Amino acid sequence: MPEKTIEIPVHIINQVIKVYEKAETLSNEQNREPTDEELAESLDWPVKRVVAVKKVAAEIMAKAVPKNTESILDFFRSSLYTPFHLIFQ
Repeated sequence: MPEKTIEIPVHIINQVIKVYEKAETLSNEQNREPTDEELAESLDWPVKRVVAVKKVAAEIMAKAVPKNTESILDFFRSSLYTPFHLIFQ
């Protein structure tokens, strides 16, 4: 099957990284996964924006992430080296 390219603007990738880095920080502090409301408050964002960013990340993960990827943050951080597109099979 030929490779396909999906274009993802860098600002979207940066938002995903910001949400998941903050989630990781809060998770370590609280010893549990933070709620969307806690993430939103910590980022000073509306809850709706946090939910939307997480939804986009989930859609990208479902389509573009290789099975051997260890974490969502690793994947999106590496995506910054190839801005505007991610290749998936």
